[in-house]
Amino acid sequence: MNKKLEWSFSALSALRKCNRMYYFQYLAPSHHFTYPFRRKAHELKKSKNLLMWRGSIVDKIMEIEIMPKIKNKQIIDYNVVADTAIKMAKRQFNFSKQKLYRIKDNSESKVGTDYCILDIHEANVFYTEEELASVYSSIKDIITGIPRIEMPDRKVMLTEYLSKATFIVPNLRRWSFEFDNVKISPQLHLFMFVENKAVVLDWKVSESDVSDYSRQLVIGGITVFDTYRKKAAQGTGKKLSFSDIRLLEVNLFKQSAKDHSFTKQVVDECIDYIYLNSDDVEMLTEGKSFNQLNIEDFPITDKETTCFFCKFRPLCSYLIINNNQYDEKAYYNSLPAQ
Repeated sequence: MNKKLEWSFSALSALRKCNRMYYFQYLAPSHHFTYPFRRKAHELKKSKNLLMWRGSIVDKIMEIEIMPKIKNKQIIDYNVVADTAIKMAKRQFNFSKQKLYRIKDNSESKVGTDYCILDIHEANVFYTEEELASVYSSIKDIITGIPRIEMPDRKVMLTEYLSKATFIVPNLRRWSFEFDNVKISPQLHLFMFVENKAVVLDWKVSESDVSDYSRQLVIGGITVFDTYRKKAAQGTGKKLSFSDIRLLEVNLFKQSAKDHSFTKQVVDECIDYIYLNSDDVEMLTEGKSFNQLNIEDFPITDKETTCFFCKFRPLCSYLIINNNQYDEKAYYNSLPAQ
């Protein structure tokens, strides 16, 4: 390959599902208002359905409220934290309902935690007041249920395990690893050292029994492994072996926790997966800038379920009907009535 590719794990997932989804998610979006089509792709990329929104609220509360308190050895009233989360959710809902994200000065960095784009407002997706009330109720149940989560061995509670951490960094994004001109930059929900082990912990708020997050965690483990290999080479840290790294998945909705294997074989299989997909990306983009790309070179999926649940479906459908020509007013008129 002749160009460095920088991905997150979700980019790999999008590519595997649909080339057109990858185009909308990782090539087209731009926050600049001077490019209406690309700005619309950006807004759809940022949009969330109600369940995704619930998860993002819990993630943010874990990052800014719960983990800092655990780090500082503070007593946590989870009912109070839950109320804080619901208040945040209601502010986000109002921000989205008023479509304040369409105002140029209301960038995510300026607005902060109140910034939100919900598909029920951006794409006029149908919802009921009962569904909205259920989201708020579920947020409270998830947060107040955290003290009841047991570690995989069921010998200690999750909160007690977290309290033993000697080093805690929530929402770690600045680390990456690179091989053969491919750079992976994952988001680590939580990185810490507990009982001399480097722990990569991934929070989930999922109701699904079939979702597999193991590869995402392995990528986080590889990132930690590579980072500490470099630190050891520079004399600023200890080199870690595979057995020094623990991958822990916590499903906050189901109040469960489980470990994932981190061995040389697991790592090799994950790197093979990334490398094979990087070839597909290189063939699609060939190092071109966005203006040199042709949307018709990115075929849509033939899987109806992938298309049905894709957040870019309104924009993609509009472009298919209109020969890939975008007109903002006509696009808004094509959306279902609220």
